[in-house]
Amino acid sequence: MSTYLVTGNRYAEILYMLGQRGVSISCKQCGRSNFLIYEGNSPTFLLDDDDDLHSQSFPVVILLCQNCGFFAEHSSVVLDLVDMPIQE
Repeated sequence: MSTYLVTGNRYAEILYMLGQRGVSISCKQCGRSNFLIYEGNSPTFLLDDDDDLHSQSFPVVILLCQNCGFFAEHSSVVLDLVDMPIQE
C-alpha cells in the first residue's frame, strides 16, 4: 500500500473510529484540530535475541497537524480499518 492523502467519507470514517476509542482530535502540541490524514505502511525495525535487525511494515493512519507539523501514527488494524494477515 502506498501512502496517500485521505479525503471525503474515508476521512470521516477514520475520525469516527478514533473518536470511538477516546482519541482526542486535537494536536498534542498546539491544541489545534486541523489535520491532514494519510494512510499507508510504517516500517518498524526490531532486534532479535542475536542482535540481528529485522524490519516489518504495519498499516497505519497518520494525523498531520497543518498548524505545527506534529504527526501521530495509529494502527489501522486496531482501528478496524484493515485486516492484518497472520504471518507464520
